[in-house]
Order: sequence, then structure tokens, then C-alpha cells
Amino acid sequence: MRLSAVRQAELSLKQVIIRLAEHLEDATITKQDVAAEFNLPLLRPDVETLRQTALRERPDVQAAEREVEAARERLVLEQASSHTDITPFVGYKRLAAE
Repeated sequence: MRLSAVRQAELSLKQVIIRLAEHLEDATITKQDVAAEFNLPLLRPDVETLRQTALRERPDVQAAEREVEAARERLVLEQASSHTDITPFVGYKRLAAE
């Protein structure tokens, strides 16, 4: 299985080089060799770290959080509107009957 992954990567590299040559209209690019060594540490984040990253970076999660916050604010507003406002009044008020 590991060997087929390497072959797949090699094929993918060749295809990308061909597409690059087509875009640049330069056929000499396909004859060039690409070589590099990668010394990258393997990352093994835990589930909580991935969840925090998703909450911080995914736009759909951010939009959902804003919707929840807006719903909470609407609820507070509606609860405040459900109570009658008492307006103190001192003085004489004449109500005329027509």
C-alpha cells in the first residue's frame, strides 16, 4: 500500500508539471527534475485541539456562533418587552369624554 501511495504521488507530480508547462507555454519545464527533502515533524493533535481550531477558523461554525448570540439577545429583548413599564406620574390629567 505504501508503494502505491508513492507511485500516486509521482504521477500527481508529473501531471502538475505538465499543467504548469501548459499554463506557462514552456515545454522545457517538463524535462526539469524536482527534488527536495522534507524534515517536518509529525503532528498528532488531540481531539480538543482540533475542536478549538475548528471553532476558531471555520466560517460555518463562526456563523452559527453569531446566530446563537443573536438569538440570545432577541430572547433577552423579548423578555424585557414582556414586562410592563411603570411610568410614575404626578399631577392632574383631564380625560374628556366626547
